[in-house]
Amino acid sequence: MTVAMLIALNRSPELKAHILGALNNGLSVEEIREIVIHAAVYCGFPAALEGMRVLREVYDDRHLRPRSEIPTNPPQSD
Repeated sequence: MTVAMLIALNRSPELKAHILGALNNGLSVEEIREIVIHAAVYCGFPAALEGMRVLREVYDDRHLRPRSEIPTNPPQSD
């Protein structure tokens, strides 16, 4: 809830801290990304895009990426 409200209020520094807290409290990368996607509907795309930018920054800082971006089958050499 706090992450969504900070997206709506466009509070990027606080959002970053709360995204880190959410990860530390067990939310997955995918769950946090879903919060940002839902925020686009209720808060508008500019706020959601800023939220996604902050989320990407946290991902990059912690070397994280969503499961959907992790290859499930490594390439096979023939």
